[in-house]
Amino acid sequence: MAVTAMQIIDSATGALQDATNTRWDRDLLLSYLNDGLLEVLIYRPDASTSVQDLALSAGWLQSLPAGAVRLLDVKANTNGRACKLTKRDSLDDQRPDWRADDASTTIKAWVYDERDAKRFEVWPPAAASGASLKVVLTVPPTPLTNESATVPYDDIYRGPLMSYVLHRACLRDSEDAAMAAQAGAYYSLMVQQLTGKTSADLNMAPSKAASQRKDVTA
Repeated sequence: MAVTAMQIIDSATGALQDATNTRWDRDLLLSYLNDGLLEVLIYRPDASTSVQDLALSAGWLQSLPAGAVRLLDVKANTNGRACKLTKRDSLDDQRPDWRADDASTTIKAWVYDERDAKRFEVWPPAAASGASLKVVLTVPPTPLTNESATVPYDDIYRGPLMSYVLHRACLRDSEDAAMAAQAGAYYSLMVQQLTGKTSADLNMAPSKAASQRKDVTA
């Protein structure tokens, strides 16, 4: 069932014991919720994704399209030809001049460095036109403009988002030591909720199950 902004704001209002929204008006809580949508992506960049056909620019160094904040995966060339994730060290060791190889419209391998999240590298270098990859990107959602709007994440993110809203609400009164401590506790809870989900997802991932099975092609 889709979760609306109103549902999260109502829950936060109840937790804050501010039924008349005297201390924290609803527009303020909505702004906290929008900030929370972005905060979630720090810990769960897969919460808001987009699969796109990305036309490559000429050369080995590529940039993500405007609005994207992280590359999560390269599925394949858009013509279906496989494109394998590899390590830069492996390419450098095996083909020291790989960046100067002949350009191609078919990409065989890609390299990604988390420290440079908005760029990635391809081999062979992409031709000036015709090279395209099907990619999975982290793309921040459009901000919620009213309480009837549906939260653009899976329902399972309702808890972490509410924790963030409560963190921000308590932070507003952080000159009070108790409220400052409560703000920190809510943020820690949000992180725990998000990173706990990461661990659970990894344990249940198809890739992990596949690694425990024999090669079906053998």
